[in-house]
Amino acid sequence: MDRKLEIARQNIQIFKEKVCGLQILDEPAYQGQTNRVLFGSYNDELVAIKYYSDPSRREQEVKALTLMRSTAVVPELVPLEDPHIMVTKRIEGDALALVYDSLSQKELDNIYLGMGAALASIEQYSLHPMRNQQWERHCKTGVVDLNYYRHSAWPDFVNEIIKRCLHAMDAHDLRDSELIYSIEAISDYRDAFVEFEMFFMGSDFGSNNMIVNQGHFQRFVDLEMSRYANAIYLVGTGMFMVWRQSPHHLDSLVNGYLDASGRTNVDSFLQLCRVYAPFSYWVNFAWYFNMDKLPPWAVTTNHKQKILNLITSTVSYARVIEI
Repeated sequence: MDRKLEIARQNIQIFKEKVCGLQILDEPAYQGQTNRVLFGSYNDELVAIKYYSDPSRREQEVKALTLMRSTAVVPELVPLEDPHIMVTKRIEGDALALVYDSLSQKELDNIYLGMGAALASIEQYSLHPMRNQQWERHCKTGVVDLNYYRHSAWPDFVNEIIKRCLHAMDAHDLRDSELIYSIEAISDYRDAFVEFEMFFMGSDFGSNNMIVNQGHFQRFVDLEMSRYANAIYLVGTGMFMVWRQSPHHLDSLVNGYLDASGRTNVDSFLQLCRVYAPFSYWVNFAWYFNMDKLPPWAVTTNHKQKILNLITSTVSYARVIEI
């Protein structure tokens, strides 16, 4: 039994009784690690109803969807308020992870082209950075917790992650050559990395969080881990997610982004993206390898080893490309 799903269902049912026109459908939804989603309808329009055990996660995702609504690559909010529940218009299609094996190579190429264009669309709204500043609240604490992840100043955050990764590598006696190469490159290119203009963006563009339909990219979902970052982190994280599942489609992602963005100085930009492609998992590394006690799910899934494998395999692939 999924206890989190049962709790979500109970609370969404209570919410439903307060909202005229909201119905819950008996249809399974793809579930993530932390929160739970039910499908439903609101005034005869199909919706997704997401329950958060931690209201701050809802707040962060609502910020992301509000700021990025003009991109048309994230879900559209339905104006129903509850501290633990967010309602969005349902996106037609399925998570890429669910249908990946049934798709042709041509369909996957098309999906990753669309994903690249979607990353460019997210970057484009940063051309109006003033609309973002209302959300930026710098957090000075050195504790790498969820609050620090969301609100620390970007240069401070990068410095802290590098420092904590180096400390954890020493503490755990990790001497893998790919790990050392990656964290040294991230340190060496740090100044160039943080020079790029910041904007509010998502950070998990994995196949679980991409909705596709009939061989076309639709939208990104699950943006609760959004924060201020920049184009290198945006595109690098996208590259990392493609390397994880479908590395031979990387060119489609890059071409989709470049065609839509009109970016110049492409070679130096993509070099930085390759260096920082695993940075999102170095953040995970800093988090989990400095914990005194792991959460039960991380123990069960051997999450620390998964982090190491993802970083080293990505770095190995990126170095082959450079050659």
